[in-house]
Amino acid sequence: MRSAITAAVVLLASPALADGFPVVGGYGFDWLKPKTTSCHRITQAEANTFKACRYSASGNAFGLPSSYHSCVAPWRSEVLIYASQAKCAAALNTMQANEP
Repeated sequence: MRSAITAAVVLLASPALADGFPVVGGYGFDWLKPKTTSCHRITQAEANTFKACRYSASGNAFGLPSSYHSCVAPWRSEVLIYASQAKCAAALNTMQANEP
């Protein structure tokens, strides 16, 4: 139990060290801003602004089975981060195609 708590504290304190693949160097977009967002490479500077990140090893965002990080960012944002640019683009395109 103690190691799970320690891991959660590390995850919240340092999003770049989250489970799975690294946040920094991944590709993400702000899913709360579907009309203006685009896939971009996550830098250390951007990762430092994230308030918290949660890793989904077998997530199902937008109906696509893929692992991703969901990071709470400033200014009412939440960035979904994927290991590759192709996975990011697939998720973004699917989200935008299904938006009301």
